[in-house]
Amino acid sequence: MYIKVYGKTFDYLLNDAEPFPARFAAYGKYILNTVKEKVSKQFPDSNNIIITGIWFGKQYNNGEYEQLIRNKHVDNIFYISAIDPVSLTDNEINEMLVETNSPALYKIGNFDNSNYSFSTHANTYIDLLYKSNIQQLTSIKHKFINYNNKPTEHRVRLVELIKNYKCGLITLGKTDDDIVTQAGLVSASFGDLDTWNTHFLNVVSETTYEWHENIFVSEKTYKPLIGLRPFIINGNTRIYKYLRNNGFKTFNNYFPFAELENIMNKNLHENIIKVLTFICATDNKELLNMYTDMLPDLLYNRERFKEFKIQEMNKIKNLTFKE
Repeated sequence: MYIKVYGKTFDYLLNDAEPFPARFAAYGKYILNTVKEKVSKQFPDSNNIIITGIWFGKQYNNGEYEQLIRNKHVDNIFYISAIDPVSLTDNEINEMLVETNSPALYKIGNFDNSNYSFSTHANTYIDLLYKSNIQQLTSIKHKFINYNNKPTEHRVRLVELIKNYKCGLITLGKTDDDIVTQAGLVSASFGDLDTWNTHFLNVVSETTYEWHENIFVSEKTYKPLIGLRPFIINGNTRIYKYLRNNGFKTFNNYFPFAELENIMNKNLHENIIKVLTFICATDNKELLNMYTDMLPDLLYNRERFKEFKIQEMNKIKNLTFKE
């Protein structure tokens, strides 16, 4: 019997540029240690492998994947996706199972259709966001905000299309073309609070984009839920349904002319532009009236998130693997 762990340890997060890396590291280690404890109790006579999900896969060229598949007598693999999105495709996971003699697979964290899924980012530093002085919208300086740090493909593509929209505030981490200035944002912050409190619509730039990827919901989506703002998402379109299934309100019904939830992300950016064109052409008084109409749902989302945070932590605490 053994328990072997593959993938980077969560201590690597201590070297991250974020100002609160210890929170990430501690939370990741808590999840890993919880899984280890449950596995040792439930599968004491089995050969078990745990994957941390951090920098794990052939694409990282660090030897972790190759070392794992040398194990030919594996009973169970426990694949954790905690801080980062799932790093292997479904085909790569199937290939790994074949290489290790078809063990049982337990998918933990940011996986679709798993008995062991939970939202990891609901419990990293969300309490810090609640301490921010968030105000209801009473005046508008920016009709929308689209904050981007890392210049990933889907973010750059949208910024290129909307960078001349003067009614909103757009940031993007530096690229070769230096499209706009460095965002300078951190995960545990709303950014400048005066800017946040005087914007109408939050255009969320999520980490993952493709509709077929496992749903990964980060603090980027949670900020408008806590920060009393309607939102649309530049990311996996299935996130809207995920949020509603977890008791949150979404606001796409205010923009019926835009198809924001096409399951295959077809023409998503064009439809985001339809929304931004509409709100830029709408006077501030009308947008404030719309906000007033949304306010009960916005206040509800903020309170619902407090329950959701506890709900997701309890899923970790109460992990029980079905044999």
